[in-house]
Amino acid sequence: MSKIIFASNLLPLEVTQKKDGKLNISNRIGGYSSGLVNFYNKHHSAWVGWPGINKKQIHSEEKEKINKELKKHNCYPIYLKKKEQENYLEGFSNKVIWPLFHYFNEHSSFRDEYWKYYVNVNERYADIISEIIDGNDKIWIHDYHLLLLPKMLRERFPDISIGFFQHIPFPSFEIFRLLPWRTEILEGLLGADLIGFHTYDYERHFMSSVRRLLGLDTYFNQIRYHKRVLKVDNFPMGIDYEKFNKKANEFLNETPENQLQYKQRIEEHIRVKPDNKIIISVDRLDYTKGISYRIRSFRTFLEKYPEYIGKVSLVLIVSKLRENDARNSYIKDELDAQVGRLNSEYGKIDWLPVHYFVTQLKFEEMVQLFLSADAALITPIRDGMNLVA
Repeated sequence: MSKIIFASNLLPLEVTQKKDGKLNISNRIGGYSSGLVNFYNKHHSAWVGWPGINKKQIHSEEKEKINKELKKHNCYPIYLKKKEQENYLEGFSNKVIWPLFHYFNEHSSFRDEYWKYYVNVNERYADIISEIIDGNDKIWIHDYHLLLLPKMLRERFPDISIGFFQHIPFPSFEIFRLLPWRTEILEGLLGADLIGFHTYDYERHFMSSVRRLLGLDTYFNQIRYHKRVLKVDNFPMGIDYEKFNKKANEFLNETPENQLQYKQRIEEHIRVKPDNKIIISVDRLDYTKGISYRIRSFRTFLEKYPEYIGKVSLVLIVSKLRENDARNSYIKDELDAQVGRLNSEYGKIDWLPVHYFVTQLKFEEMVQLFLSADAALITPIRDGMNLVA
């Protein structure tokens, strides 16, 4: 029976190490994988990706145990060494592609070492997929961490069906051409039969780069390449609506004494008065998300409409990621200072303008928080497809 092989940076399951040293395997929260899991579970599938733990953190016996447990869920892990994490993931993926494709090219750091590790890790993905693939399988590759993988697999399996989906923007030609390895990246992607983006703009930018850098013929959303015709299209991604709706209804249908305990805490400590309003904002700590501008905007709102002082609060939830990124550490320091100044200037004994939390919410907490709020304020500077919104 043929299957779909998913390939992405992260597995839908996460391996973490507890304080006592024991390893724990749990479902990953958030990110695009949460929007794919339902589809993955409904089909005969396999998933190749990083489990979130480094090779050096586990012994060979633990690794064997993890592999066995993950295989029950048809997951095949790729373990990154420290150098690979630093250069492939934190380096090329997050310090070259991420800022450049989000139009923050001043943050990009073009290092040959980053590129070398990026190529090597993409090759390792190709090796693992080669071990589990059957002739009629389809391969679905996800995101900017694996831009070279379609070509690598095409060279090994010329007749296999390969799809690639980009979860972040694809920049305009004027930005993309700044990348020293622009030709290799395009040729890597053209190993796929179908290349997908979230919006027509990203699709158009990609087609423009292919024409201008590789000189290939394109016709509407088709590209002729090496006696093949591949398609490029846009597929706006959504969330698992049923999952959110089901959990929300569970909370709303609970008995009055148990109903929405989390919401009751919000009512007591944040809303304070029944007619007060709550604006919710949930984001990952990243310079592309525009969190700093959001706080400035809320300050401007209170300055311009002082009648809302004491009546509206912004609940700002920020999840930390990429601990080693100095730019994001700087952003957190700036947010801390902004929130502190705003609350000290406008806050009252029984009211704060901004309730600021740096934490990773559980799914249940997030749903309860959404149910409690009156409005959501999501303002990324540039995004692939904002799933929080």
